[in-house]
Amino acid sequence: MVLTSIEPRPRSTGEVFSLALRLYLRRLPHAVAVLAVVLLPSLLLNGSGVAGAAFLGLMSPAPNSPAPDATAMTTLFSALAPLLGLIVGAFWPWAEGALAFSALAQLSGERLGLRAAYGRTRGHWPALWLANLLAQIGIALPLALAGLIAAGVALPFLAIPVYAVFGANIFEQVPPAAFIVLLLVGGLLFIILSALAITLAIQWSLRAPAITYENLSSTAGLSRSVELVRGHRWRMFGRYLLFALLEFALTILPTIALSALLAVILFPQTFASLGTNNFADLQAALATVGMSSAAISTVTTLLVAPLRVIFTAVNYADLRIRKGESLAAQPTPTETPANANALAESLSSYAAPQARDADWRMLDPSRMTPAQRVSLLFRRLRAEGESAELLTEMGFALYEVGDWGNALNAFDRAHALKPDHPRAAYGLMMLYYERRELDLARQMMQTYLRCETDEEALRAVRNHPRFRDLL
Repeated sequence: MVLTSIEPRPRSTGEVFSLALRLYLRRLPHAVAVLAVVLLPSLLLNGSGVAGAAFLGLMSPAPNSPAPDATAMTTLFSALAPLLGLIVGAFWPWAEGALAFSALAQLSGERLGLRAAYGRTRGHWPALWLANLLAQIGIALPLALAGLIAAGVALPFLAIPVYAVFGANIFEQVPPAAFIVLLLVGGLLFIILSALAITLAIQWSLRAPAITYENLSSTAGLSRSVELVRGHRWRMFGRYLLFALLEFALTILPTIALSALLAVILFPQTFASLGTNNFADLQAALATVGMSSAAISTVTTLLVAPLRVIFTAVNYADLRIRKGESLAAQPTPTETPANANALAESLSSYAAPQARDADWRMLDPSRMTPAQRVSLLFRRLRAEGESAELLTEMGFALYEVGDWGNALNAFDRAHALKPDHPRAAYGLMMLYYERRELDLARQMMQTYLRCETDEEALRAVRNHPRFRDLL
C-alpha cells in the first residue's frame, strides 16, 4: 500500500515526523534495500577492520600469539578493509538521492522499485557526489577550526595542574586576566564557528532531493537547498535536533548497551579482573566485543539511515509547499514538436485500449485520474481536431501526470492558436516558473494579466506567494 493522496499543505514538526514514519514503515523493505546496496558493504568492510584490530588486541604479541603470517594477513586486511569501505562509500550520495527521489514519488502516488529508483537517478550521481563533497568540506572547515581553538584554549588551563606538580605557579609568569580574556575570546570563536557549521549543515541538508527531483547540478542543488531553508532555519534546526536525539537513542545507545551486556555475560571474569588473566582471554574478549559491536551497529544503522533520508525528503516537500510551489516532478526537458502531428505522435502512448466512439464520449472527466483524462483528451483531439480549449486542458492533464515536456508543447500549441487565451498563458507561466525560466514566466504572467477577465482569478494570482517574484 502506498500513499496515493497527500494533502499539499504545510505541516507541523509532529506531522512531518509522522508522515516520514508512515512512508518508512509502509515500504520498509524497499527503503532498507535501496540504501543497503551501498551502505551494507561499506559497513561490513569498516566493521571488518575494527574486528581485525580488536583481534590483534592493539598490544604487543603474547607468547602464544598467532603465527607471524596470520598476524601479518590480519594486519593487512585491517588496514585495507576501511579503504575499500571508503571506495564503496563514494556511491552513498547516489543511494541517498535514489531513496529521497523514491520517497517523493511515493508522496505523489508513484511506487518505484529498487531498479527504478536507481535508474531514474543514475544521471545525477556525479552531481550528488560533488555536492556532498563540497558540503562536507564546507561543514568540516569551521568544525576543524573550532576544535583547534578549543584545544588551544584548553592547553594553558591544563598546564596549571602540571606546573603545580613541580611546585611552580603559572600565574607568576602570566596574569590571571590573560586567562580570562583567552577563555572569553576562545569560547566566543568556538561558538561562532560551531554555529556556522550547524547553519551550513541545515542549509545544505536538502541537496539530495533537490538535485534528483528538480534535475539540478551540484552547485545549483546546494543553492536550491539554501533557497528552500531560507526563512525556516530555526524550524529546521529544531526538527533535525529532535531527529539527532532520536537517532542517537536508536543507534548508539543499543550498541553500547548490548555490547556491554554481551561482554559481561561471556567474559565476566576477564572484565572483573582486567589485567590479571592471561593475554589470550583478554584478546578473545576484545575480538568478540568488537565484532558484536560492529554487527549491532550495522543492523541499527541499516534500519535508521533510511528513516533519516525519508525525513529529509519530507522536509524538502514541506518547505516547497510552504513557499507555494508544486510538488510535481520535473522531467528532463524535451524538444518541442514542430506541429500538431508530432504532438499527436508523442501523445500516442496515452491512448486507451480500443473502444467504440460512444463509449469514451460518455465518460465523465471529473471522475477520472489524470492519466485517464489525458487518454480521453487525446481521443477528443483526434476526433474533433485541435482547439485552444482542448489543448489547454491536455496541457493541465499532462502536467498533473508529470509529463512536463508534452504539457509545454500542448500549451504552446494552444497559445499559438489563440494568443489571448488566459488559461493557456497561465499554463505556460506555471511551467516556465517550475523550470526556473523566470524571464519567460514573467512574459506569460503579463500576457495572462492582460487577457484574464475574471477579477477573482486575477486577484488570486496576484496574491499567490508562488508568483510574487514574477510581478
